[in-house]
Amino acid sequence: APADCQVTQFVLQIEDLTTSETKQVVNEVNAGTTTTSFNAKLVFGHTYNFLFWADTKGTYDVTDLNAVTIDPADYVGNDPKREAFCYAFMNKEVKSQFTMDVTLTRPFAQLNIITTDLNSAADVDVTAGMVLTFTAPSTYNVATGEATDPVEFTSTTTALYGITADGQTPVTMDYILVPADDKELIDLTYIANGLMDEARVFSAVPVQRNYRTNLIGDLFSMNSVFNVNLDQNWGDDNVYLTDAAAIVGATEYASIEEAINAMTAGATLVILKDT
Repeated sequence: APADCQVTQFVLQIEDLTTSETKQVVNEVNAGTTTTSFNAKLVFGHTYNFLFWADTKGTYDVTDLNAVTIDPADYVGNDPKREAFCYAFMNKEVKSQFTMDVTLTRPFAQLNIITTDLNSAADVDVTAGMVLTFTAPSTYNVATGEATDPVEFTSTTTALYGITADGQTPVTMDYILVPADDKELIDLTYIANGLMDEARVFSAVPVQRNYRTNLIGDLFSMNSVFNVNLDQNWGDDNVYLTDAAAIVGATEYASIEEAINAMTAGATLVILKDT
């Protein structure tokens, strides 16, 4: 079992389909317990549904396992106490005594957001945390596996788990109700407290019941690459023309012949035009 399992109660809901009567039996256990047993007196010839649920007591409204509900006002992220498990055994007609082993699985997908840029983004305040917003179902029917009543959830965290050896830092962990036999695509919006002025959006993130979705990447920074090249070519030469035919030193001459005659040793002759 996972080390962070926080289950403190197992709930069995017995629905007598013959009389339309329903009752619940609750076994309270120590946190981390992963097994329990129920003994039930059943009426011979009656047909029953058996719905099972396990969670941390008080986290969800389990008054009716056909409509387990989450209150978005009480929702927080990074909370392993939101772990829960369920199972449905339907339409059992009682003709004899029986013993049955059942295995409960999660009605949720676990969404983990992991950043890889805390080592390189020097200005990231790792204590600031994030605010993650998403729309997801708030009601789960253990009997049918349906997840309904979508509402907006806000997951606020102020504690990051720390940079791991591979440079990855888990930021948020959330449990999202998903229909039993389906995958869902959800949109996520997040903003880092005190760091980002504008929220980022991840669209069509896949989630599936009893599976983990790990969203890994640079969350706080955007990678920019500058490829630099040198252009060693000169631009077109700038040519300045005067009325003179040639120049010796700083003196202009009307003809090349005059310029040559005026030259002294070491002087430079610049011919501007042929005359």
